Amino acid sequence: MGEGPAELFGQLPNGSFPASAAETLGLSQKQLRRDSIVTLSRGLRLPLQSTGTVAEHLRGYTELDPECCLSHGSAARIRRISLSAALDETI
Repeated sequence: MGEGPAELFGQLPNGSFPASAAETLGLSQKQLRRDSIVTLSRGLRLPLQSTGTVAEHLRGYTELDPECCLSHGSAARIRRISLSAALDETI
């Protein structure tokens, strides 16, 4: 008998995680492809039921690539600081 979503969710971190951590988390490749886990980008997953903080959601990026650099916008979100809407615009 397979695990239901509730049992699976209990194994997952509260935030994003690298797909390469699946085995450590006790997840099979089949479980990693379930509808309850979304692919954020190549090699990065997020449980749909996650209630993690912004920092927990960004953690997977830095675990996936230790040279990853988070921006001032990420820091502002973590600290709940409002930034000018102009900073969200792309050039």
